[in-house]
Amino acid sequence: MDCGSTTNDVDFIDELIEWATRNYRIDSNRIYSTGMSNGGSMSYHLACFLSSKIAAIASVTGPMTFDTNRDCKPRGSTPVLQIHGVLDTLVPYLGNTVMMPINNVTEYWTQANNCDPQGTETPIDDRDGDGKGGIYTRYGNCSRNVNVDLYLLDNLGHQWPVAIPGLVRDDIDAASIVWGFLSNFDMKGAR
Repeated sequence: MDCGSTTNDVDFIDELIEWATRNYRIDSNRIYSTGMSNGGSMSYHLACFLSSKIAAIASVTGPMTFDTNRDCKPRGSTPVLQIHGVLDTLVPYLGNTVMMPINNVTEYWTQANNCDPQGTETPIDDRDGDGKGGIYTRYGNCSRNVNVDLYLLDNLGHQWPVAIPGLVRDDIDAASIVWGFLSNFDMKGAR
């Protein structure tokens, strides 16, 4: 992927998509990439270098690296969702020498998708009782009716937020949000 890896992950995933398309009944217009941490970073990498086959991506606590950004060449518009915690020390919101600051990642994708530069902010309610919530920002009016979404949670570290009554309770349920976002798009943009 990047950061010194000698494995060509993009070619591998490209071949995997081709193989799955030949051997199974899949909708090749609705192939998505999502992941947490390194998986989220890989999703950004695929949005940059395999956007001809990836309809939309979602990253949970995953960074976009400077290496990926330097050579990024997305084709068309790619819907992007980022879920991140202010308290994430492994993938800091403000970035580090390897990872871009999350606000710069959001800015990159709003520009790449020709979105309004000013997003619409909505407070995220404190549902777990810790006294903190967050901010959900949607950047709209993008090419092909895609959008860029950012969920920034005030009291979240490097973890996947889960909100299942009786089990774990965070302010949001990432799995529901990720699927709710991705399922709105295909290779032509908003469905």
